[in-house]
Order: sequence, then C-alpha cells, then structure tokens
Amino acid sequence: MSTIDIGAHLNFVQHGGRYKLLVDCLTRWCVRTYYLALLNNFYLPHMPQAIASKLAAGLAKIGLVLRHHAWKAGGEHGLAPAQSQVLVLLEARRRGAGMTMSVIAAELAITPASASDTVSALERKGLVARRRDERDARIVRVDLTREGSTLARRAAEWPDMFLSALGELSEQEQAIFVRGLVKIIYSLQSSEQIPVTRMCPTCVYFRPHAHPQEGRPHHCAYVDAPLAEVDLRLDCSDHSGAAASELPRLWQVFVHGAPPGETARAGGIA
Repeated sequence: MSTIDIGAHLNFVQHGGRYKLLVDCLTRWCVRTYYLALLNNFYLPHMPQAIASKLAAGLAKIGLVLRHHAWKAGGEHGLAPAQSQVLVLLEARRRGAGMTMSVIAAELAITPASASDTVSALERKGLVARRRDERDARIVRVDLTREGSTLARRAAEWPDMFLSALGELSEQEQAIFVRGLVKIIYSLQSSEQIPVTRMCPTCVYFRPHAHPQEGRPHHCAYVDAPLAEVDLRLDCSDHSGAAASELPRLWQVFVHGAPPGETARAGGIA
C-alpha cells in the first residue's frame, strides 16, 4: 500500500479501505513475528496456555499464507520476498529523500549486510538507485527508480481472497482485531523483539478516550478529528513519537481509559 496521509486515511476507511488496512497490518507483522509467538507465547503470558496457543497457531497459519503469496507475487517479477519488501518500504516512505541502508535494515528487522545485499540485487535490476545526500556527502541514500516504483505498487497489492475473508468480519470484529494487533505489536516493541513502528497510540498527536461517544472515542490532533478503533494506524507517515516519559501513561489510558477528571493533552493526558 502506498503512503496515505492520516487525513486521507479517514476517508480511506469509510470507503472500504479498512479491509486493506487489516491486511496491511497482518502482512507487516505476521510473517516477521508470529513464528516466535507460536514457539514461546511470550506476548500472552496472562492467558491460559490453550487459548494463547490457539491464537498463536492461527496467526502463524495466516503468516504462512502471506509468505506463500509474497513468494508467488515476487516470483512473477523475478523478486525474492526480501526484495519485494524493500521496494514496498521505499514506496511507502517515499518523500523524495530516500532511505539510508541502516534505516532499511532497522525497518525490516534484518542485518545491515542483508539489507546491502538486497539493495545491490535491486540496483542491478534497475529498480533502485543510490545517491549521496545533498547536505552530507558521507550519507548514501537509496530510492526507487521509475520502474521500481511501478513494481513496488504492484507488489503491495493484496490478494482478493484476503480482502474477501476480512470482509466477513463485522465492523465490531474488525475494530477488536485492529486493537488486538496494536496491543501485540506494542508488547513486541517493548520487549525489543521488533523495530518501533509508527502507531497512533505512540504518537504525540494521539488523544486516547478524548470523546464520550463510544463509536469514535479517540482523537487525532494532527487532523483534528475523532478516531474509531478501526481507524487506528500501524504505520502513519505523519507520526511523531510521544516523549518517552509520557509513553507509558499514554498507553495505559489507551488500554484502560482516562481516570475521572483527566482530559487529553499533547503527547498524553493532562
């Protein structure tokens, strides 16, 4: 999925984009993390073992399907899954500046050496190009070529079977699903199992439970609009991280609600 700013995302969800949002969430995290969850159940220690195992096994099965799709889709264009992931990442973060090798490695949770090998392969295919930073010639940035951008958009398309499957979920089930994914990812981030992602509940603009209405309880100060649970983003291009000192409190309010008498403020709750 190409970059969609948070303002456009509100309309995106209202016009059926929530299915693609859910698939995007699954694709970003299932393949990378749920095999560990299947083995260790480390992010669900408070749940009965049988339930935790069922959830982990189910997520791992979804991860297998997504992995198969990635191999199949990439193979049609002569790309390995890692190469497709780099293309999609560069397209999603494309703002003219490109990305450094270290950032690519961190975003995809791979070693710098693996990132360099993958980028070199894409460069030989004419899909990416390296260039020196305009302000600091010591920094090398990677960006898509025109052909690479076209291929990245194709690689980011989701199979109809997944959109159809997610369409079987009710709006309430979709909201619960998104909230559950956000909580799992936050837990994995906190234990340093995955890179930090640009989620709404960790953003300085996010106001959890700022509105009394049940349907859209949260608020985004960036676009000055209420948010439903299903509107929460896992990778927002306009994300600005909340202060480290505010983050635990911000998260607690998101999970448990604001204590009586408290109101939302920048980066947390007043």
